[in-house]
Amino acid sequence: MKYRISALLSLAVLGLSAQVAQYSFTLKEAQDFAVENAYDPRIQKLEIEKTRKLIMETASAGLPQVNATGNFQKYLEIPTTLIPAEAFGGPAGEYLPVQFGLEYTAGAQFNVNQLIFDGSYIVALVATKVLRENAELGFERSTIQSRELIAQTYHAILVSERLEGVLQDNIETLRESLEQNRKLLKEGFLEEQDVDQLELLVTDIEINLDYTRRLAKVSRYLLNVQLGIPVESEINLEDDIEQLITLTVDGESLLTEQFDPEQNVEYRSLETNERGALLNIRNEQMSYLPKVNGFLTLAQNYQNNDPEFWQDANSNRWFPNYFIGANVSIPIFTGLRRSARVSQAKIDLDKVEVAKEQLEGNLKVEYQRVKAQFEFNLSNLNTRRRNAEIANKILNNTLIKYREGLASSLELTQTQNQYLDALRQYVNAAQQALDSRAAMERVLGKYNLN
Repeated sequence: MKYRISALLSLAVLGLSAQVAQYSFTLKEAQDFAVENAYDPRIQKLEIEKTRKLIMETASAGLPQVNATGNFQKYLEIPTTLIPAEAFGGPAGEYLPVQFGLEYTAGAQFNVNQLIFDGSYIVALVATKVLRENAELGFERSTIQSRELIAQTYHAILVSERLEGVLQDNIETLRESLEQNRKLLKEGFLEEQDVDQLELLVTDIEINLDYTRRLAKVSRYLLNVQLGIPVESEINLEDDIEQLITLTVDGESLLTEQFDPEQNVEYRSLETNERGALLNIRNEQMSYLPKVNGFLTLAQNYQNNDPEFWQDANSNRWFPNYFIGANVSIPIFTGLRRSARVSQAKIDLDKVEVAKEQLEGNLKVEYQRVKAQFEFNLSNLNTRRRNAEIANKILNNTLIKYREGLASSLELTQTQNQYLDALRQYVNAAQQALDSRAAMERVLGKYNLN
């Protein structure tokens, strides 16, 4: 029985160690997943929750504030008071020392304070909406950044793996040719230089293939981090690079969409700051108004030479002290400090308005830059694709001629390098076009939450 339990435990441990979290995403699904699970959006969600608690704290200032206090003390020496002796028939100008009080005193007090009017509190309640909007905009800003980063990394992985596949196919073909040439060299049908030239080409492609594999692996690690999942997790990318390229080429309709700066999260953030600056002016203006607070106090005081005050709860040793009232604070003159603070708040509002104008201009420039880049990348993608197809056609023809002895190894190397260079330019152009589309979607507000 002992051995059976040990065996089962061993199998369970092996099973757990072999389990690696696996995910499968299209690009859209990966972006949606990041909104809920990526690290920065999660931090921003906590910031929203913190803001809710801050709003509760602000609102609580207008609710009744209740507290209770208690005390107990024993006089080691009852305080002495001097009274005029002539009050008791003594000579004028002399004083008699008299001790008033009992050895033990105790007290219990119950206080209720209620804010009746405070202009700053009213403004603070309105300002909590601005705080909440700022926190929500921070979350939206992080999700927009996550979506674009996810798209860029997703594209990079697909491009690297596409290049890896092409290099793998090419190197297998060249390895076969290299083995055949080595046999022909042994039989004396080829010169050693031709074989060496082809071997150099194979080695160069092997190096490029190894680098491409490593780059794709690192990009996958990066995607895991951006998604907020363990680095060692495995992800199946459901979208194909050619499908995304087709969607990108078909996405020329993005170029005709109307650009609205007010949809930008940064612009909306400044609008929120503008409302906050207006509220700050109102808050400073409220300092001219009085503040009113009400209060209620219920107190009981105990005095006796017996320390057991709890046994005299119903005796005449407990003396009540009940009162209710209000206090009013009226600002009259503060040396022009309030006027200066209102003026500063108005200047802050003017600064926000200037910043809005500046941001609107910058956003329009950014839109034109991203649009021009997208247009160029689409055109460049089509050109690079045609070049890669032509280079591949030339390579295939040269490879046939080489096998038939009609082309030299140098010609094969040159056409192979030409094809690899055209291929790299094509995949780079593809990634640039894909990333440009993601940038266009961001600028046009496609990644916004609302």
